[in-house]
Amino acid sequence: MLKLTPITFNKFLYEHDPYGKKTVEIDLSQAQFISPAVLTQLSALCYYLNVLLKKQVIVKLNPKIWLYLMRAGFIPSIRPVARIEPEEIQFAKYYEVLQGSNPFLVEVTKIENADILPRLFDRIVNTLQERLKYPNNEAYDVVTAISEVCQNIFDHNSGICGFIAMQVYKAKQGSFLQIGISDYSMGLWESLKRNRKNRGISSHSEAIDYATRPLTSEYDDPTRGTGLYHLLNIVKKHSGVVQIHTGCGIVRYGLEKKIIFDSDTTQYLEGVHISLDINAKAV
Repeated sequence: MLKLTPITFNKFLYEHDPYGKKTVEIDLSQAQFISPAVLTQLSALCYYLNVLLKKQVIVKLNPKIWLYLMRAGFIPSIRPVARIEPEEIQFAKYYEVLQGSNPFLVEVTKIENADILPRLFDRIVNTLQERLKYPNNEAYDVVTAISEVCQNIFDHNSGICGFIAMQVYKAKQGSFLQIGISDYSMGLWESLKRNRKNRGISSHSEAIDYATRPLTSEYDDPTRGTGLYHLLNIVKKHSGVVQIHTGCGIVRYGLEKKIIFDSDTTQYLEGVHISLDINAKAV
């Protein structure tokens, strides 16, 4: 069974180079599960290939999870830039009108400007409070960190969009929430190099490490460069995990350790892709 999570998705991309041909085929027909963070990565990838590289994109889906991908907002998100196979499945329109009705789910949502964010954050706060039993102040701390990360999409780039998605899962150890935030920007390394203080950065992984330090930004402004730093502190506080993928760099933070993935087996991915897993409060 092909199960695409923030960890396994890199291997999938590495084995199916998405950049080499004029017509790019992303074959997900064997996928039995695709996590929300991967759905945002796939959405950003499709936009990058079609909008910036001008490639035709074909996305092949497993019919067994087609309706879930419609319900999760993935199919509507990529329709403007990709041909989807199979194109339609019975009851699809019914699933589309359900968007926004599930408190355990924030569908893949295109972020073109900051106007859409308050409504999304209200839903995430409500989920943290009602479903994961977070006190009000801690729920807002989490969302504030996520908001700062989303704001980077607009602060450091022009003419691109991002994507966000969320879902709550039940596991043996208790419920947990996964949030994915992705864009198809220039990435952290190129962004940070705009500031002469950061010109010693020599790799995408090192750029991730720099970006998670306080006050690290492309701007010489003491109020900037706090988003990823705050996000990592929130994750540590709530025993969660954050993975950041930009260019050929992947770094995973959590469980009191940092894992840097081997750059020789890391697929280049345009933009910045962040997955966040946090656990429910013990009650």
